[in-house]
Parts: sequence; structure tokens; C-alpha cells
Amino acid sequence: MTLTTLLAALAVLLALPLGAAAAPARDQLLAWKGEEQIFGYSHMSKIFSTKLIKRGPDIQNLPSGTPLMVRYELGSESGSIEDFMARNHVAALLVASHGKLVIERYGLGQTAATRWTSFSVAKSLTSTLIGVAIKEGHIGSINDPISRYIGELKNTAYEPVTIAQLMEMRTGVEWNEDYSDRNSDAWWLAREFASDRGRLVSYMAKKKRIAPPGSVFNYNTGETNLAGILVSRAVGEPISQYLSERIWSRIGTESDAYWVATGGLEVGGCCISMRPRDYLRFALFFLHEGSIEGKPILPPNWREQATTAYTQHAFGSVGYGWFWWPRADASYEAIGIFGQSVQTDPKAELVVVTLSAWPDADWQEGYARQEAFFTAVRAAVPASSPEPP
Repeated sequence: MTLTTLLAALAVLLALPLGAAAAPARDQLLAWKGEEQIFGYSHMSKIFSTKLIKRGPDIQNLPSGTPLMVRYELGSESGSIEDFMARNHVAALLVASHGKLVIERYGLGQTAATRWTSFSVAKSLTSTLIGVAIKEGHIGSINDPISRYIGELKNTAYEPVTIAQLMEMRTGVEWNEDYSDRNSDAWWLAREFASDRGRLVSYMAKKKRIAPPGSVFNYNTGETNLAGILVSRAVGEPISQYLSERIWSRIGTESDAYWVATGGLEVGGCCISMRPRDYLRFALFFLHEGSIEGKPILPPNWREQATTAYTQHAFGSVGYGWFWWPRADASYEAIGIFGQSVQTDPKAELVVVTLSAWPDADWQEGYARQEAFFTAVRAAVPASSPEPP
């Protein structure tokens, strides 16, 4: 065990209130259960190395709308908002309709001040930073080879892979994302967070090609970490700083956020800890075409391109875009394991943020219930903004 690991573990123990359960083991992130999840997901910056994402001086007001009453149905099961939260182990549930909060509830002992981890919702933020870097001219095109920006990937399976193929997870390079297999690449990555050694690029450079670039979809968190490193190399600064300067400090977030890092490198595919309302603020920024004070900071039509399904059925009926999960009806979602979700319906100007601690990483019952709840919310909100009184 390194000195860094010992000091981090000591910091967690000192942060625990008297009588609290022991902090979860940092090298067992994918195996945390129950109270370990609840403490761990809400205290990631006390367990892992992180980079600060600073907020700005002004906070965007999120006005309240008429409270929304929702009942969902899933087969023979039905229930209220409270039932949904209890059954799906929800820590925070926020719904915004036409920019107004119509549901804001907390569970699992959490509050509006909790910073809850994003897991793979972070991928959608990393994708957005690629768009900003293209708009600013730091990245030439989504068709550029990623090896142009990460030189260590030359003469590897990744040398011909383009940024677009990376974001679509169609690189053709091997990767095992099985969270139940402790010998999988996903488990190596989770342990890498704990070791704090920063070996993301060297690990990926050893991977073999198993299909032509652009031909096969394979969900790969390792490649989203490459995407984060690519942005950092292109813009010449850490992606946490770039996110703060270009977006986080300018969209009215109410709190600093923290990005898990290993060896000083932010993990582009995982684990930003932010307050529930700040998830919502980012979603609203993206919904409104990435404009700040009326000025776009993303290339034209970026949201539509990023939320286009380049793979039609990546997960059931949901497709995959540029680190976003699009649906056939033009709604889209940012998804993180263990029940993290930001669902958006642009036609209804609707955003649903759900932060959870599911018993399994990809809990099929949880996904089904979450989809049923989203369907019920969409049916309950007005199709267009109500006329002012």
C-alpha cells in the first residue's frame, strides 16, 4: 500500500461521524453494497484523488413550477413518486419542465447539498468538452485520428481510430466492460482509481484490434478516459479546469464539483461528484444547444449530432451517440451504472435527474422501473410551455 493510499484511507476515517459504519474499501468500488454505496457515492472526494471543478460567482435560479403528481405503471406494479424512489433506491429525484422545478425529492438520507457521483454520466460531459474544443479550434475535426493528440497511441491498434469512432465506441479495439467479472478491464480500471498510478494511456496502448474501426459497437469506459486525455492535450490544461472555465463557472452552478483522477489525470469516463441541482443545470445548458448568455460555445447542431444513434440498438431499444444514449423519439439520456441518469425530452423541454444506489451495476429491474417512471412523467407534463397569466 502506497503512502498516498494510506493518507486517503486515513482522511476517510477521520471524516466519518462517531458511530458511522466503516468507509468502503477504495479498491472495491464496483462491489460496494448498501451503506457502503450510500457513504461512498456521496463522499468520493474523501476516498479517491480528485480534481476541483470550480463554480462561478453567480448561481442560476431554478424557479419552482406547479408540483407534478406522478403515478407510474410497470406490469402489475404501480406506485407514487415515493414508491418509485424506495423501490429504485433513489437518493435524489429532480424534474424540470420548461425550466421550472416540478419535482425535487431526496432519499437515502441525502439532501440538496449532497455531491453524488455521476459514474458514466461524466462521459456526456467529456463529449461536450470535445465539442467546445472543436468550436475553439483546439481540435480540428471529429474525423481527426486520436493519435494526432495522444502520441503514445501511434503504432498501436488506436492509431487509425478517429475521434468520432472513439465517441461512438466503434473503435474495433478489445475491451471487457463486465462489472461482475473481477478479471475484466472495467475492474482493472476501478482498481486503477484506487492505486492512483495514472496508467490509462499505457494500458489502452496494449489493447489489440478485433474489428475494423467504425464497424462494431462495444461499450468501453477505457476509451472515454482517452477522450478526456485527448481534450486535455489539445487545450493544454486539465479537463477539470477546462470544464470549469468554459461551462461550470458560467452556467450558474451552485457548488464546486470534484472529478476522480488517477495519477493526476481526470477519469474522462467516470465519477464527477456534483450536487443534484447542478446535474440539472448542465442538462438545461445542453438542452438549450450549449449557449451561454445567448452565445453558443458548441459547434452548430452539436446537440443533435451528439444525440444521434450511430448504433441503433446499443442497449435494448436505446441507441448510442457521442457518449449519449439517444431514443427513436429524439429524447436522449446520460447513463451511469448503479442508477445514475439524466433523461431529456427536448420536444417537451423536460429533464429528469435520478441519482441512485442500485444493488447491481446494470440492474434490469431498476432500468425498467426508471423507464416506466420517465414515461409517466412525460405523460403528466404539458406538451408546450403554459401561457403566462
